[in-house]
Amino acid sequence: MKLRIVVIASLLCLKASVAQDTLFAKKLIDTLASASMEGRGFANRADLKAANYLASVMETAGLAPLGERYFHPYRFSANTFPATILLKLNNRLLQPQTDYFYSLSSPATNQTFRLERMFVDTSKRWPALSELRKKDLRSSAVVTDAVPNRLADSLGGRVGAIFFVADSGKRLVWRNSDAEHVNTFVSGMLAHGVLQPRDSVVECTIQTEYINQGEAVNVAGMIRGSKFPGRFVLITAHYDHLGLLGKGNWYPGANDNASGVAMMIDLARHFALEANQPEVSLVFVAFSGEESGLLGSEAFAANLPVAADSVVLVLNLDMVGTGSGGITVVNGDANPSLYKKIAEINANNEYVATVKSRGTSCNSDHCPFHRKGIPAIFIYSMGKEWPYYHVPDDKAPIPLTEYIDIFRLLQDFLVATGPIRN
Repeated sequence: MKLRIVVIASLLCLKASVAQDTLFAKKLIDTLASASMEGRGFANRADLKAANYLASVMETAGLAPLGERYFHPYRFSANTFPATILLKLNNRLLQPQTDYFYSLSSPATNQTFRLERMFVDTSKRWPALSELRKKDLRSSAVVTDAVPNRLADSLGGRVGAIFFVADSGKRLVWRNSDAEHVNTFVSGMLAHGVLQPRDSVVECTIQTEYINQGEAVNVAGMIRGSKFPGRFVLITAHYDHLGLLGKGNWYPGANDNASGVAMMIDLARHFALEANQPEVSLVFVAFSGEESGLLGSEAFAANLPVAADSVVLVLNLDMVGTGSGGITVVNGDANPSLYKKIAEINANNEYVATVKSRGTSCNSDHCPFHRKGIPAIFIYSMGKEWPYYHVPDDKAPIPLTEYIDIFRLLQDFLVATGPIRN
């Protein structure tokens, strides 16, 4: 099967243009990033609460379910921290998210460890790795600026806990892509300056809930094309975020990625209007499990509810809440005709400051489709006005600096351009 890229002037046939404001986006972002959603992670199954909300939003927007239901389930396994976590240094209680975090690969524990230091600068009195290997560290917590995984491997995993100390000026950026496999030792990160010279004892408390082969869902709705209903453009965004780092310590994920979901639904609302009905079928998919390793999009791509060769484009939106610095098209180098068209539309209309192209990368939900040979691009906005990523400060309201113009650019792109497969 040969892939041919052509430009079709009215692939989606825009018949009306509706001025876009940010009121809907702000409301949706506020809801997804609220405390009631608990960070939309697997802990307390907050992801399912967000999924139910988005299904109702899609229905209200006029989208039909893709298949019999809006929900497309898949299985996952993950460790979660829905309950108590505590960390003390010499009986000094630290604050989660700002002073420290535990990695989700950590087991449940309630233990006191002897503190051992091992830093790259061994000119001080700290022991070198060769000295640590001689010790029984099963009741010890090693605090280090070495690479934690490599250190754990070097110690053969025979250690009670390992904490990496962040560089000066660096915030604690949490991730949950390590949640599937639980280690025998506790691991995490300390903020720079938290560790004091006199500290000798580490107290760790972690209550975990491991979800084994649980059911998660992607949420998908569609608008049937007026002329080419058997051809599909997928517009996607992940709705999950990091969830809970212990009870009450949630990560809102307003820009990452409530903003992308808002943009996706806003495009759906526009094209669902009778005057704006597209010529090809549009499928809008909100993925879960992106933060855990693209789980939702991998499952969806592996079990596409439509024929793979009928999908002419995947447009993935992830973190579009800024825009003062323009936008970046990931996979633009792999899809030069698509990137060129976006850049041309922007140049003709002066929507955003710049449109940059990046090479192939598996940093968001476009990746599983690209691997299947489907044209797939990922768009994110750029701008220093919102530096918050995987931290609790990524909360509503967010700037939405160029939200309207990014919407118009994407609308024009969907109308003007489409890859056709022979």
